[in-house]
Amino acid sequence: MGIFEGFTILSWICVLLGFAMNYSQYYRAKTVGIDGISVGTWSIFAWMSVFWILYGFATHNAPSSIGTIITAPLQFALLVLLGVRENRTVLLKTGVYVLVFGAVPTMLGGWAVGVLGMGFVAATNRFPQIIRCIKEKDVEGVSAAAWVWSVTSNGLWAFYFATQHRPTAVIVNISSVVMNAIVVGLTTWRHWQWKRDHATSSTN
Repeated sequence: MGIFEGFTILSWICVLLGFAMNYSQYYRAKTVGIDGISVGTWSIFAWMSVFWILYGFATHNAPSSIGTIITAPLQFALLVLLGVRENRTVLLKTGVYVLVFGAVPTMLGGWAVGVLGMGFVAATNRFPQIIRCIKEKDVEGVSAAAWVWSVTSNGLWAFYFATQHRPTAVIVNISSVVMNAIVVGLTTWRHWQWKRDHATSSTN
């Protein structure tokens, strides 16, 4: 089986949507600011990218490997904006987190088990961002559009992997869709609050 076998139009669309998600967040952080962006969530994304690249090559799944190679630089660039040195403890902890739930299960039970572990990581890595959106009023740095792209991307990935008969990958992406949608709702709400409050203060 060649590595590019099965690289359908749908998988290309998924790759482009994943890029759009990461670029949208990086661009907003660069132009608007980093307020409200969770270092924990995005550092886990970055660590996960290492897993998905290896998974893609090991299982001859080009969309996973190439799609991640395209988006990973944006994730690491965003972490640079957030401050690597200031957040090195978070980066270390999230690295261990991905190692425990992704790398270790893969070594013990193979890629199918590892993907299930990464499904847990993917479902929970949105929690730091969700918590920040709940606790903080100013999350202007968070791109709602990025998370909308992510909802669409993960939804299509779930469909794609279903056609490839990879149920564990389907579970990973469906769980991500749910968590992404929560981030979209909270971010949109906070952005609306911020605009309302600033509009009120400007008229007083």
